[in-house]
Amino acid sequence: MSTNQLFDEYLTPASAADDADLPAAPGDVAPGGAASVGAASVDAAQAIPATQAIPATQADPAPSPIPTPSPFPAPSPIPTPSPIPAPSTFPAAPPRAAAGDAHRSPYTGRSVQGPFLAFWSNFGAALCGEPLTDEVLIDGRRAQVFERLVLGEIGPDRVAPLDVGAQWLAAIADRDGGPGDMRGDPLVIADRTAEFASTLRGVDADAGWTLGDAPAAEYPRRVLGDIRYIVVHHTGAAPWFGHEAIGQAHRDQFGWPGIGYHFVIDADGGVHQTQDLAVVSHHARQFNPVAVGVALCGNFDDSPPPAGQLDRAAALIAHLVDRLGLPLEAVRGHGELVATSCPGRTFHAQWRLPLREAVARYAGRASERAEVRTVVPVGPAAP
Repeated sequence: MSTNQLFDEYLTPASAADDADLPAAPGDVAPGGAASVGAASVDAAQAIPATQAIPATQADPAPSPIPTPSPFPAPSPIPTPSPIPAPSTFPAAPPRAAAGDAHRSPYTGRSVQGPFLAFWSNFGAALCGEPLTDEVLIDGRRAQVFERLVLGEIGPDRVAPLDVGAQWLAAIADRDGGPGDMRGDPLVIADRTAEFASTLRGVDADAGWTLGDAPAAEYPRRVLGDIRYIVVHHTGAAPWFGHEAIGQAHRDQFGWPGIGYHFVIDADGGVHQTQDLAVVSHHARQFNPVAVGVALCGNFDDSPPPAGQLDRAAALIAHLVDRLGLPLEAVRGHGELVATSCPGRTFHAQWRLPLREAVARYAGRASERAEVRTVVPVGPAAP
C-alpha cells in the first residue's frame, strides 16, 4: 500500500499544457483547417485582331470543372502513445503462462489481460479508468493500477479492488508532514537488555539501584529462526507509564521473570530494547515462542498513537522484518492472534493500514530506510 509515490505520480491534475499535447481525434477540425474553395482556372484569351473573322463553326471551349471541396481535412493518424512509466517501487509481474485476449489502451499504452481484462470489461472505464501500469507485484501479489482504482488477484482468475483508501489518506498526511513527523530521522534503539537482566538479580552493581526483588525463574530462550511474527501491543496505561514501570509491574504484580515486551516505544518516539530477541517472554500467550513483542506506551482505545510514535514503531518493525527475513504479513496486532482488544479499539479502523504502509515504505525502499543506531544508556532513566 508503497503506494505514496503512486498517488503523487498519477493523481496530480493535468495542466493546460498537458492538454495541449494530446493528439487530435479522427474527425476533429482544426481552426482554419477546412479546405478553401479555389476558383476555376481560366486561360487568358488571346487577343484577336478586329479585322479577323471568327469561324462560325468554332465552338466555345468547355469550362474547366470546379473542384468540390472536402468538408473536413484528411484525418492525421493518431500516434501510438508511449507507455506511462510504472512506479519504480512496483516490480513487473512475471509473464502469464497462457497468453489470452488483451486490450491495449490508446491513451496510456498499457495492456489489460486475464482477469483484469474481465473486470475492466464488466465495469468499464467509467469505474476503473485507463490502466496506468501493466501487471505489477504489490506486496507479492499480482496487481494492476488504473486511474480510479487498484486491482489485485485474490485467487485463480479472480481480482478485486485493493484497500487503498487508508493508504491514500496516509500518503496525503506524509506529503503534508503533520506534527510529530520524524520520517528520515535515524532509528536510535536504546539497548536496555543488560539493564533489565540485572534486575533479575535485584541490583545494578554499577548504578547502585534496584527495581524490585528478583524472581526465581528466568525466561526460556530460542533461536532467531523460530520467530514468525512481530506483534504490536499498546500498554493500555497512561503515556508516561514507561519501560521501567512496565518491567516492575510485570515482575511484581504478574510474577513474571521480567518485562514481557522485547521493545517499548515511548509516547515521544523513544525506542527501548528491553529483551533480547532470543528470549521467549510473556506477551502473546501461545504465540510467545514464535513472536517478538513491540509495545507502544499509551491507551489507544479512543484515539490512535501520535504520528511520531507510530513512525518510530514502523521504522523499528521494518528493521526487524529485514533482520529476521520476515514478510510484511508477519506484522500483527495482538488482537489478530488472541482474543483481546490490544493494541486498542482504534487499531483496525484508524492505524493498522497506515502502520503497515509505513513499514512497507521503510522496509521496501532503501532510499527511505531508516538508519539504525543502537546505544547503551548509562544507568537508569530519570524517573
